Amino acid sequence: MSLVFPKVTRFGTALALVLAVIGSSNVEGESDADTARPPLEIRFRSEQGGLRAKKDDASCGLPPTRDRVYDPETGVFHIHFKARDFSESGFEVAKTADRITKPVVFRLTGVPRAYGCLGHPLTLSVGGKTYGLDPSCASLYSRDERQFDKGLFQSERKGDVLTVQFTEKGQALLKAGAQITLAIDTGW
Repeated sequence: MSLVFPKVTRFGTALALVLAVIGSSNVEGESDADTARPPLEIRFRSEQGGLRAKKDDASCGLPPTRDRVYDPETGVFHIHFKARDFSESGFEVAKTADRITKPVVFRLTGVPRAYGCLGHPLTLSVGGKTYGLDPSCASLYSRDERQFDKGLFQSERKGDVLTVQFTEKGQALLKAGAQITLAIDTGW
């Protein structure tokens, strides 16, 4: 009995190489499901400050040009604040993945430079502590715990767009119940 091997063509060789590269592109221990699934589950707040009950009364949500909050290709969360005078806008971390495999980055649009006399700049509140997320407003913070901490976050502002990347130490703060908020009060 003799074995018969199929004729190997250039196409077959190229296809085998492509499949081998694609199959090996995942980092060890990281599946496609890990990279496609968001590391955080986000819940938007209503304009009244409570957790969202209806989709159209949310104080923040998807930017108009996006169809989902998390982009699995870039690993960026895209959130647009619909900040209005005399109201607090924000969202809450509802759930965190057991393991976060890449840095958590928020691209936040609609974040003004001026918050008004009684407003407050963008902050993260978790476990009874508040952390400033907007370094351009560091002088507005009155308490030390609200100062911007470069060991926890990296931030970049371009107009009303604020991009915040959490360091590994900062990611430890992203637990269920953590809230990111801002308040606008320009009524004076």
